[in-house]
Amino acid sequence: SNNILEPAEWWNYTCSTVLTITTTNIATVSGMFGTTLVQDTDTATVNVVTTDFSKVIVGTSDAFTSGENVAIGEIITYQVRMNLSENMVLDNVVITDQMDKGFSFVDCISANLSGADITGTVCPPTVSALTDPSDLAANPANSGRQVQFDIGNITAPAVESTLIIQYRAIVLDVIENQEA
Repeated sequence: SNNILEPAEWWNYTCSTVLTITTTNIATVSGMFGTTLVQDTDTATVNVVTTDFSKVIVGTSDAFTSGENVAIGEIITYQVRMNLSENMVLDNVVITDQMDKGFSFVDCISANLSGADITGTVCPPTVSALTDPSDLAANPANSGRQVQFDIGNITAPAVESTLIIQYRAIVLDVIENQEA
């Protein structure tokens, strides 16, 4: 608490940011030991990988609607697909879907990684409300809008492969889904 790093004492500093390009972080620490300057530097590189990622509607519960034209109470089946490059390891993979107001997560149907069923590992996802900055937190149109699938680490596939997740959402009976 005296702002002096004492022997056997350690200080921890944490920084977080969203990276969009491969970045090397350089940390340098220096100080005086008596009259001698002591210094150490360490680096860490984060490789930002872009993947071919898509989300599409693969089905709905009502035959009288089509595409993105859906009705209140209708169940929509979504599929997210991420193409995986060969020999590329991905660590701590999380897929987050922030659905529009008035849509709410129902259930997870399946999760498949490179042909292997990982539904039991990935489902159920973490589901939470999502409130827009200009909106009230209590708005019922926000319930269940954010869905987070924790995939974990993906080992390097020997050949190009895919991660496919299918899940359902319901169109809520809220003012945001009413036509004027």
